[in-house]
Amino acid sequence: MGFALRVGAPLCALLSLSSALRAEEPTLLDPISIFATLNPISAFEYPGQVSVVAREDIQKDQANTLGDVLKTVPGVFVDGGPRSSGQAPTIRGFREEDILVLVDGVRQSFISGHDGRVFIDPDLLKTVEVVKGPISSLYGSGALGGVIALTTVDAADFLADGETMGARFKLGYQSVNDEMAYTSTAFARSKDGVFDVVASVTYRESGDIDLGGGFSLPNEEEITASLLKGTVRLASDLKLTAAWTRYQNDAVNPNNPQGNNVSDPGDVNPNPDVNRFVESDSVYGKLSYAPTGNPLIDANLLVYFSRNVNEEDDTTSPRFTAREVETTGVNIDNRSRFTIDEATKLTLTYGAEYYVDDQTGTDNDPVPLANGTPQPKNVPDAKSTFYGAFVQAELKINQPAGLPGEFTLLPGVRWDGFENNYNDTEDFEDFKDQAISPKIGASYKPVPWLLVFGNYGEAFRAPSYTELYAQGTHFRLPVVNAGPTTTLVPLNNIFLSNPALRPQEGMTAEGGLGFDFKDVAQPGDRLTIKGSYWTTDATNFIDLDVVADGCFATIIDPPGPVPPFTAAPSNQARCFSQFNNKDAELDGVEIELRYDSSRFFAGASYQTIDGKDKDTGLFLGSLYADRVILDAGVKLPEIWSRFGARLTFADEFDKVNDPSEVRGAYNLVDVYAVIEPADGPLKGFRLDLGVDNITDEAYELIAANVFEEGLNYKAALTWTTKW
Repeated sequence: MGFALRVGAPLCALLSLSSALRAEEPTLLDPISIFATLNPISAFEYPGQVSVVAREDIQKDQANTLGDVLKTVPGVFVDGGPRSSGQAPTIRGFREEDILVLVDGVRQSFISGHDGRVFIDPDLLKTVEVVKGPISSLYGSGALGGVIALTTVDAADFLADGETMGARFKLGYQSVNDEMAYTSTAFARSKDGVFDVVASVTYRESGDIDLGGGFSLPNEEEITASLLKGTVRLASDLKLTAAWTRYQNDAVNPNNPQGNNVSDPGDVNPNPDVNRFVESDSVYGKLSYAPTGNPLIDANLLVYFSRNVNEEDDTTSPRFTAREVETTGVNIDNRSRFTIDEATKLTLTYGAEYYVDDQTGTDNDPVPLANGTPQPKNVPDAKSTFYGAFVQAELKINQPAGLPGEFTLLPGVRWDGFENNYNDTEDFEDFKDQAISPKIGASYKPVPWLLVFGNYGEAFRAPSYTELYAQGTHFRLPVVNAGPTTTLVPLNNIFLSNPALRPQEGMTAEGGLGFDFKDVAQPGDRLTIKGSYWTTDATNFIDLDVVADGCFATIIDPPGPVPPFTAAPSNQARCFSQFNNKDAELDGVEIELRYDSSRFFAGASYQTIDGKDKDTGLFLGSLYADRVILDAGVKLPEIWSRFGARLTFADEFDKVNDPSEVRGAYNLVDVYAVIEPADGPLKGFRLDLGVDNITDEAYELIAANVFEEGLNYKAALTWTTKW
């Protein structure tokens, strides 16, 4: 009740704000989703929840990580703490392999525990789509929690009609980590529109991160990101697009960069500072064919290759480790459109996909057991192969069965086969299996302003080679002097492989309402509200069990240096980590509101989630706090400006199994401004200003004593010239 009262008044104020002034120019919101159905559809009309973050929002927020881009999206939580090296997104409590990440349709398969998930600079992005809930019916394994689809900019995003080339230069600064950022972009297209190209390079250099409450987190990063993308129209109905995206991060931070971890290079501590080198490359070519007048063919052929590398050079020892994941893939899809009668239209979307993930691990000095027994390297040499085919129907019926309005039915199904191969030794058998993933969604608009929708989907995720073949040392603990004659000597917590893992499956049902009001407070304005309740029954949920109650053995010894570890009795049976299957259940609510007019803009979102292990009743470790975000502002075209403020209210988070991990409620206040002259001598310039976490709130997102960024002043100056 306290949480509802705390956010109720600001929400009412937000909803009434739009009636304060009236203006003349209409402004309408209608974000389009591409990846929810592989066929352009209004995000509002999709029979499920999909959020689209536009380029203007990315620029306004001066995002420097994907976490900044996604921080206001309901149902999405970015795990890992404030360092960019450790950030990993979750959707509805699913994370890591349970979420599919795409960059221009190219799969990003890099998974490395604590070392982040997505490597691209926000300044290269045009849109970010988040499709929430199971969508294996289109994408196969890894889309159990949803899809995060990032689309990079192209020349058309910078050039208006009649313009053929130009350049854009941006300089930015953020105080929270003393970051300087530079972006240079060039773009051009031929006068006949046959050819276009864009090239962009971003460089960021940052240092220690100031946390709320006066704390500081050691960190050093130098990031270089680039994009080269072009399109050639080979014929009026045939187009070839090719692109290369690259990301490189030279950093110095702990071996585990997540949370508030700091360097502690004790004799047996596994988390020293490392010279971290991250390199990511994605290359693709896409051929699109849509002959005019032929509704049966609207096809794409995508061929791609991506390579992601994380290298760690220990600053306190000669140890060097690395993980390299290469993904090679091809997929083809087509849309065939039929007009059955004046009231009924059908679109069939179908296709096939084949891709291979190939991982290579390097470890020049694997950590031995406490008794000196050698251990294998942590990162296995392994390969995964996937292949599948899908079909989806989108049926639209006006005035179904004589009823008013429009009815949409969206059924789909996909078949997948997959195989994991362990390449280091012959100790493990290859893993093979297959899966069928159905989904059906439906929506009904009895009147233009009301949407009733629901969906049911079954999704799966194949166990990864990391989970099946996990080996080596997970972590070590320091020696503890527990008394004048008692020393606690730790054992290494080791990974145990589990070749008996089964594919993870999830069954999700969702239902909700949407409201779309136009001309609410002035001609041309628009207010949309969309919310839903969802519930997921996860079977064979893959989770990491860490057994650590036996990691210490007690030895009685006179004070002084600790003797060799051979004095410690073996207790390894209670000191290990292993991936196991479980049954879990999750449910939650998401609501998103947006208002836009020629004078005002506003938004609000609400999210809540719950999830437990069905066998033990314990909470899942991927939950997050109930949260409301309010965002509102005013447009002042008279001075080419927009001003806004964002309020975040998060409730106390007590869905934990350890009372020490309870996190307190928090409130955040952010303000921002955009000044962009439309004419005169300053035309082409844009100034973005912002202050995040004005009150310097010390708040936690992921675990006890893991604080987030504090007070942050930021500014970016952009100059664009075109001709």
